[in-house]
Amino acid sequence: MRAYHDRQAGSPGVYILIFFIFTGIFLPHTALGQEPEKLVFVSPRFADDPLVEQLSEVYSKILEQLGFEFEYRDLPAGRASLASDSGKVDGELTRVHSYNNKFTNLVRIEEPNHQIEFAAYTVNPNLSFNGWESLKGYNIDCRRGIKMCVTNVSRVTNMHETNTVMQLVMRLKSGYSDAFVQNAEYFDTYMTSDEFARLDKENEIRKAGLMQVITAHAFLHKKHRALVPRISGLLKEMKQTGEYQRIRGWPKHRMK
Repeated sequence: MRAYHDRQAGSPGVYILIFFIFTGIFLPHTALGQEPEKLVFVSPRFADDPLVEQLSEVYSKILEQLGFEFEYRDLPAGRASLASDSGKVDGELTRVHSYNNKFTNLVRIEEPNHQIEFAAYTVNPNLSFNGWESLKGYNIDCRRGIKMCVTNVSRVTNMHETNTVMQLVMRLKSGYSDAFVQNAEYFDTYMTSDEFARLDKENEIRKAGLMQVITAHAFLHKKHRALVPRISGLLKEMKQTGEYQRIRGWPKHRMK
């Protein structure tokens, strides 16, 4: 009887079974016929925002290589921050470089998504600005939730917050503000919309100078810390091959 058990324990079939038991533990879910794990990213931008659509394609391709599925949800700025910092969602799609100085449970993906240019817009042809300090003495509007704008403008001059871009435009056109500060890429896109055409029929609004240029990054909750360098590397590789530029449609000088 003992010899029988010895032969069974050493048989090829048993070793094969043991191999699959142990290796199966470490195989990705997709290899076992299961759905890939989904990583949920948030930001205050709507899902049909051109930047969100482009970055969603970028990160969908990157995460697919790592065996994950990408999902995007738009939330108001404050709720997005609470959701990502608490780990209820997996990360932020795009925020400024210093975002995790405040939300310390988030880890920055070091390769940047893109540059953010904060620009001032006005209807006064005689006004021009260069840097936050140049706004001193003027009434300047910011959109609520845009921390970089709110913090820097309120530090140097009178600042008013609005809930929407439309309100920024209407207040400027009505003379309640001298200028407002916005993400230039975002507002330049808005200026091509039908809504903007109705608000500024005289084409008075113009860009009046840059306040600051910074980089924007995706962030992951610290529970996914191990993925951060891999995602950063794949994003950099995507830029080197030109795939990123194809998706975003940006010239090379804006890839920094």
